[in-house]
Amino acid sequence: MNNSNGTTNVETANARNGEFLPDHWNDLEKSGLTKESVQRAGIYSSHKKDEIIKILGYSPQAVESVLVFPYPNCGDFARVKVFPPYMDKDGKVRKYLQKEGSGVHLYVPPQALEKLNDGSCPLYITEGEKKALRAVQGGLCCVGLGGIWNWKLKGQNGTIDEIKRLSLLDRKVYLVPDNDWLNNPNVLTAVHQLGTELEKLGANVQVVALPQNGAKEKVGLDDYLTSKTVEDFKALKPINMKHNIFKKNHTDDAQTEIAPSIEQILNGQILKSIRPAQDYQNGKYSFGISLNGAFFFVNSDRKCIPWDEMERRFNILDENFSRSAFLPEGIRRYIDGAKVSPAVLHGQLKDFISRYVVFQDPSTPSVVALWVMGTYCFMAFKWYGYLWVNSPTKRSGKSLLLELLSHTTFNCNSVLASPSVAFLFREVSANSPTILIDELEQCRDQDKEKFGDFMSLMNMGCKKGGTVPRVEKIGNKFRTAYYQAYGPKALAGISQLSETIMDRTIKVHLLRKKNSEKVERFNLNKMEPFLNRLKDDLHIFALEFGSQIADIYGDAEKLKVNEELDDRAKDIFEPLFAIAHLIDHETKGDECISSLRSFSANQAGIRSGREAADDSVTQIVRVLQNLNLGQGDKRIVTVDELFTMFRMCPDLTWIENKKTAGSMLRKLGLESKAHRINGQVSRAYSITHDVLRDLKERYLPCDDAPDTQSGADSNVTSVTIDGEKHKTESVTEGNVTDANEQLHSGHSPTENPQVVTDVTGGSTSQKDAKPIHFPF
Repeated sequence: MNNSNGTTNVETANARNGEFLPDHWNDLEKSGLTKESVQRAGIYSSHKKDEIIKILGYSPQAVESVLVFPYPNCGDFARVKVFPPYMDKDGKVRKYLQKEGSGVHLYVPPQALEKLNDGSCPLYITEGEKKALRAVQGGLCCVGLGGIWNWKLKGQNGTIDEIKRLSLLDRKVYLVPDNDWLNNPNVLTAVHQLGTELEKLGANVQVVALPQNGAKEKVGLDDYLTSKTVEDFKALKPINMKHNIFKKNHTDDAQTEIAPSIEQILNGQILKSIRPAQDYQNGKYSFGISLNGAFFFVNSDRKCIPWDEMERRFNILDENFSRSAFLPEGIRRYIDGAKVSPAVLHGQLKDFISRYVVFQDPSTPSVVALWVMGTYCFMAFKWYGYLWVNSPTKRSGKSLLLELLSHTTFNCNSVLASPSVAFLFREVSANSPTILIDELEQCRDQDKEKFGDFMSLMNMGCKKGGTVPRVEKIGNKFRTAYYQAYGPKALAGISQLSETIMDRTIKVHLLRKKNSEKVERFNLNKMEPFLNRLKDDLHIFALEFGSQIADIYGDAEKLKVNEELDDRAKDIFEPLFAIAHLIDHETKGDECISSLRSFSANQAGIRSGREAADDSVTQIVRVLQNLNLGQGDKRIVTVDELFTMFRMCPDLTWIENKKTAGSMLRKLGLESKAHRINGQVSRAYSITHDVLRDLKERYLPCDDAPDTQSGADSNVTSVTIDGEKHKTESVTEGNVTDANEQLHSGHSPTENPQVVTDVTGGSTSQKDAKPIHFPF
C-alpha cells in the first residue's frame, strides 16, 4: 500500500534514516544490524511530540523518543520501540507500542520479499522486527511477529490473513522463539498453537530451540547470530510439533508451575489432557463457561480461571468448545459460597419426571433422576451407560421423557431426530453434551456408511477415552482426526437395538397410559425458571461433590452393586450406585440404594433373558421352546409355520418376512433344507430335542420353564399353532425325504403365506387358526 503522496512508508522513512539518536543506534548495533540493512528497512528515530502523536495517536508522557519500524506493504502501520520503557497503569512494562486499533500484521523485511513465496525456500518465523531483520541480513528468509501471539486476532481461531496468503503447502517452516520459551508457559503455548495452525495450512513445522548455555540473560535470534554463524544456527537440531514438550508440564498450583528444561524435553514429560466442557482432574471438577464470547473455567475451588491460564496447566483436547448451560446467576451463587443438597436435587428431579410420565416400575423415576445427576459428573467415571427408552407402541411417552431430559441433563441442546454423523462427532468432542436421539429407527434407515459411522460413535461412547477416527481434508492434504466419543446418551424408539448397543444401555420401558392414569401436561414457559435454577444447582452439585462421588466410585465395597449383574451391567450401574450412596449417606437412610437395587435386579433379568422381550434372539428361542419336544424327538417345521409362529408373538412382529426370519434363525445355527412333506417339497427346519436344550442353556439360563428332558409326554411329537398337543407318530427320516434334487430341478412348491402345513398331514388356514398362547 502507498501513502497519499504515492510513496511507501519505508521509502518515506529512508529519506531520514541517517538521523538516529545515540541510544537508538546502539540498540540497532546490539542486534548486529548493518547500516545498509537498517536503511533498506526504513527504520528511523523520532523525538518530536507531534510526530509521535501522528504515529501512535497519542504521546505517552513518560516517552522521550521512539525508534520506528515501518511494516512494508501495510500502509502507514508501524510499531515503535519507546525510550525509556515505562510502566502503564496496569503495572505492565511497555517497551513497544503501536496505534490503538491498528490491528495485527506480519513484519516482512524488504529483503525477504523475493523469497517469501518460494515454497522451496525454508521460512523462519521469530518474535520481533530486529530479529527478523538480522536473520534476513544473514541470508535467511525470515518474518517477524510483533508479539508472541501476534499471529492471530484476539477471540478468533486461525491465523491472520497475511500468514494464510504465504506459500506454505509442504514448505519447511521453522519457529524460532527466544531461548527462555521453555520457562515461559505463555510462550510455550503460543508456539505450539502457531505451529498447529501452520500445519493445518499444509506446512512442515519445526521449532529451533536456541541453546541456553547457562546464560542468565535472554537470548534471541539476533543475539545468537551476533556471536555465531548462520551455519551454526542451521546445525541446531529442531523439535517437531509432536514432541512431548508440547504436552507441557504442570503442577496443581499454577503459581508454583515449573517449566521443563531441555533435559526434560528429551525425557518426554507429558501434561494431562482436559476436556473443556466438563472434566475431573487431580481431585477437582471443572466446567468450561462461554458467556458473551468470553471463555473461562469454573472449578471445585470456587474460582474462575481464564482460558489461557488453563492452557498453561493442561492440554485442552478440543478448543472448538462453544457453549455451556451454567448461567451467570448460578456461577455467582457458587463463587459466593452457595451449597446444594444431593438428596433435595434427586427428589426434585424424581418428582419433576413423575409429574408428566407414567412409569410401571415405581423405582424407575428414582433411577432416571440418578442418571440425570450423573450427566453432570460423568467424567469422574470410567463408564457411563446409555438410557434406552423403549415401548411396544407409539404414544407411550418416549418423546415426552426425552424432552424432559433435554431440560435437565448436562449441556443438552435439544432432542435430535436423525442427526448428521458429522454434527454428532464434533458436538460430542467439543461440548460434551448429553445426546438425546428420538425415533432411533430413522438412524437405521440412513445409508449404510452413515449408519456405520453412527454405530462407531455409539459403540465407543460409553467408555472414558473412547474416540472415533475420521479422515478429513485440510487444504490439499488428508489427515486423521480423532474425535472424543465418551458422553451420556439417551435413545428412544420402538424397534430393536443392536446387541452391541443394547449391552451398553439401561432400559426404561414405557407402556401407553390408561385413561385412569392422570399426568400433568408439560408447559416449558411455566417451568423454565425452575429448570434454569435446577440446572445451575446440578452444576454446583458436581463441583461440590464430584470428588466425593469419585472416591465412592473407586471403592467397590461401598457401592453394594447387585451380584447377579454381569460385568458390563456393573460397569454402567456403578456410577448410579456411587451417587445413590452419597444421597443415602446424607439422609441417613437406604431408600435410594434400595430402589436402585430393585431396578437393577430387574435389569439383570432382562439382560440374562428372563423377561427379554427386547432381545430378539432370546424371544425366538422362547418360541422354539414351545415345540415341546421330548427326549430323542425331532420335528420337521416348515418355513411358513415358523414364520407364522414368530408373527403371532407380540414382541416379534418386527419380523416382516420369511427372509428376516431365516436370517435370525441362522444366528442360532439353524439352516433350512428341502424336505418332502405329505408329497410336497418344502423348505423346512429339522429341529431336535437336543438342539432345543442347547439353545435353552445358551440363551435362557434363568428360565423357569420345565425342562422337556424329563417328565415330558413321550407321545407328544407335534404342536399346533394354538399350542395344543397331539399324539401322533414320531417323524422319522423314512417318511420325510430330502427333496433337494426336486427343488433344484425347478419343481418347487408354491409358497403361500396363508397356509401352514402341519407335519401330521393337515393344513390350517391362518384365518381360521386360533391365537397362539405361549406360557411366558
